[in-house]
Amino acid sequence: MGKQYHFTKFPGQINASYFVQPHIYAADDFTQAKVSEICKTIDLKINKSNLKAVASFLQACQSLECREPYFSWLYRNGGPLASQATVRQRLEAEGYFNLAFKGFSNCFEGQAAIFELSEKSVSLADSCTFFCSSPKTPVSVSDIGDDDSLAKEIKQSEAYQLILEETNELNDFLEQHPFSIHGTIYNGGLRRKFNHGSLKSGGRFYPGYANLPKQIVRSDGSIVKPRRLATIDGESIAEVDLSAAFLSILAAQSGQWWPEDVDDPYQLIPFVAAGKGDERDFAKVLTSSIVMKNGKLTKVPTSLRLYEPKKGEEYKRFREIASTHTDKELIGQIHEAYPFLSQPFNGQNVVFWESEIIAKTMWNAAQLGIPAYPLHDALFVRKKDAKQVQGLMEGIFRDLLGYKPNTSIK
Repeated sequence: MGKQYHFTKFPGQINASYFVQPHIYAADDFTQAKVSEICKTIDLKINKSNLKAVASFLQACQSLECREPYFSWLYRNGGPLASQATVRQRLEAEGYFNLAFKGFSNCFEGQAAIFELSEKSVSLADSCTFFCSSPKTPVSVSDIGDDDSLAKEIKQSEAYQLILEETNELNDFLEQHPFSIHGTIYNGGLRRKFNHGSLKSGGRFYPGYANLPKQIVRSDGSIVKPRRLATIDGESIAEVDLSAAFLSILAAQSGQWWPEDVDDPYQLIPFVAAGKGDERDFAKVLTSSIVMKNGKLTKVPTSLRLYEPKKGEEYKRFREIASTHTDKELIGQIHEAYPFLSQPFNGQNVVFWESEIIAKTMWNAAQLGIPAYPLHDALFVRKKDAKQVQGLMEGIFRDLLGYKPNTSIK
């Protein structure tokens, strides 16, 4: 077994590159045969729940191709995920992966474990194709129990019922418009997650492709860019982005919008404007960290100061940038560029407004027969629909927050 980290100690540089999805199925005969073969190898009955769990693991293997080999799978042995726990235990016992980090006791109301793929699993899902169905619970709210009064109050509220209805209708619509990316076909499959017992906190969609990297470097040196090969309805896609989403939302809410001739708000930061390119990406990560800390961040995160590119990622000069400036200088320049970051705000509420803009853009697009798949502050759409969806996104932002945002099509 590989090195273990107990839940009382933060795992350091070990982070899950992928979370095993619970609603994955084999999409063709070859993949179905592979799933059945593994079930027999680890002495599992050939039934629907076991086949789905093994397919979920294989899809995780494929998603981790040429990346850091760490993934998360719920570390729970009872309840509705008991069958997945049995499969997980058998796979681990047969050496398909090792436990790398046991997990925090409060994660996912159980244990969120991080595992490391073994050599025998690296190419296990080669040539496999998977299908991702819609989850049974498409809207969730963390930090509430299923039976407590807060949970009942939220789930019976008009706001929750509306969000649930819209998410179900989006999934029903998207089932007719498959999104294929890196070996997995998503027919809907969206789940919207709120935080801290509030429908005004978080609210992003977290599909299985959310943490798929922009490029994958294979062992032979070849480069694969999954988004460029992705399709919706068999057609090539474009990405419609809400530029500088967190900053734009806070600027609009505070009434401190930047001049109309500013195309890129990050250029307002002195070290970005004077930089060589990587400073902008550095500033994006640092600004997001400031927002998630409600504007009270005082130190540059270790992930930036001790940055190491993940397997397959292009190198960025983050360490050099962090070493040539003090934390006070870097964070101070961002606060000076955006004074509203020094005013009281809630970072998770900023995420909520971002998710509302994305959700309403998807909803309005669906009414026009246009499928759109979310990725945080962006949408994947068919190329022919990109301009129209960009207009919808800008209009919804303006309706909600009063300003025309910067958007882009990639």
